[in-house]
Amino acid sequence: MKKALILTTAFLVLVGCDAKVGSSATLPGVAVYPGAKIASNGENNGVIGANLEITDSKEKVIAFYAKELGVTPDPSGASNLSGTKNGHKIQIIVTDAGSGKTAVSIIQPK
Repeated sequence: MKKALILTTAFLVLVGCDAKVGSSATLPGVAVYPGAKIASNGENNGVIGANLEITDSKEKVIAFYAKELGVTPDPSGASNLSGTKNGHKIQIIVTDAGSGKTAVSIIQPK
């Protein structure tokens, strides 16, 4: 939970006051996990980002995004994924959000 809060805070600082957020902002170029709730999204300074809240397990979410990026998940269970999709570098961080939820932060330079 603490890690998810730090990542969310870092993203909110990143988007700043002039950023496009919410429905006016572009989402990163990967699929939104089926059934995910978009907790926040925005773009600023050449970066697009989104924070998702999911009720599936961290392992299932990591497997989904590893497939989405065409990478192999780290066998140690690490929750950071990096890859390229449609010519864009994308970083995905998956954390346990507590209360049976999984948090996902997606960051993509424009």
